Amino acid sequence: MCPSVLRPIDGEFYAPPNPILRSPTLNPPQTYAPILTPPVIPSALLPRLPYGSRDQSSLPGSLSATHVLSTHIVTAAWPRAPSELFIESEHEPPENESKQERKARVLRGREYLNARREAFESRDESVPRREEVLYSAFNRYRRKGPWLRDGLTLLVTHAVGFPKEIWEPTYAKIVEQTEASGTVRVNEIWAYENPNHGDSAIINAGKFGVLAPWEDKSRDIIHFLLHYLPIDPSASADLPLHLPRLPDSVAEERRQRGFLDERTLVGLGHSAGATALLRAAVWEPKLFHCLMLVEPIIMTIEASTAPVYGMWAEGAIGRRSKWSSLTEAYNSYKISPSFSYWDPTVLETFMKHGIMEDKGRGPNAVKLKGPAFLEASVFSERAFQPETYEHMAVLNKDIEIRFIFSGKSNVATAGEVSTAHVAWRRPENTSNIKIPVSHLMVQESPTEVSKAIVHFLRWKYSSKGAHL
Repeated sequence: MCPSVLRPIDGEFYAPPNPILRSPTLNPPQTYAPILTPPVIPSALLPRLPYGSRDQSSLPGSLSATHVLSTHIVTAAWPRAPSELFIESEHEPPENESKQERKARVLRGREYLNARREAFESRDESVPRREEVLYSAFNRYRRKGPWLRDGLTLLVTHAVGFPKEIWEPTYAKIVEQTEASGTVRVNEIWAYENPNHGDSAIINAGKFGVLAPWEDKSRDIIHFLLHYLPIDPSASADLPLHLPRLPDSVAEERRQRGFLDERTLVGLGHSAGATALLRAAVWEPKLFHCLMLVEPIIMTIEASTAPVYGMWAEGAIGRRSKWSSLTEAYNSYKISPSFSYWDPTVLETFMKHGIMEDKGRGPNAVKLKGPAFLEASVFSERAFQPETYEHMAVLNKDIEIRFIFSGKSNVATAGEVSTAHVAWRRPENTSNIKIPVSHLMVQESPTEVSKAIVHFLRWKYSSKGAHL
């Protein structure tokens, strides 16, 4: 049956594939590595925000008008995956690097990551455990006024290489539409930041492993939802910088029964962030009411060896990460084929929140907040994506999935065949739509992405929707 009969789809979508692929099993892990209570850090040694609290006026206009921003820090899932310690100075490009030198450095970096990845996946006992305590910064955008019982909580994850703030222009478009219609409202948005991205990367500098397995992102999401998302959202307008860890009894209650009437939690993720979100829902299904997955990097085992994914890692290793000034950085992005098509407000957001001062190189010098080599490490992951494809078949059918795919290109999602199989891997309570933007659609068109999101949310949660 076509999804247009079952779900509100206004446009193109992936039809059910015929025949269905019968891929060999990868025997993916049935649960995640244990999340333990981390060592207690004295309050005087707890990290602070690198640039302090942001002013409310820094938000896009419509978002600032309806929601209040606060930023919070939580411990990331502990311990992290085994890995050698990342020493940034060993992977930085030299000044005035020639094209030939750059090419050789990229090749060395790729071979190094492949070797580290193979040792990790073979469970090589010589790979050291990583027991440093890492942190994730979360932005919370709370709706002004009283808490609405039928309002939504969005938990949002970002793509590789971008800070948690990259979604803000899209948030502004979402709340502009939901507030205007009044049919569905967003009580709060929690924006997760990977520990080696954005402000979190500054907080955790010097403590990263070389490897950044995607499983750790899923564990971070689970850890936050079980142990840190505040219990009484209606009474939590003013939360501390460091969110208190909730008792294990609360975590176990959530694991068994979800959030009950406390919240309606919608997972919203982009690219690798969407993949991590889906895997978290597979492992802890009671925590999620539905998932909206924007261009998730999930694929069949047959598609997972496509050369494009190696090219992404190589591109990140060779990526320029330092500039003489913010103006130079902005201009380089404006003319780059990889970034020039972005919405101007998103590019401005990235300049504000993805780049930091680098005074050791000069009074106006700037650099990326997160090391580019660690982006390459994320891209070097190869097992998690096809494992997640396999896991989709057992995802709790009560969790509705809405895929939002690019209508321009399916290269990032491993081509036409693999993408169609992902869209229909779990056919029950699932739908998909294509919109006329690229893989980096959150960066390219907040308007198109927000329209697709709100269209689905209105249908699913509006009092006038088909469910009610």
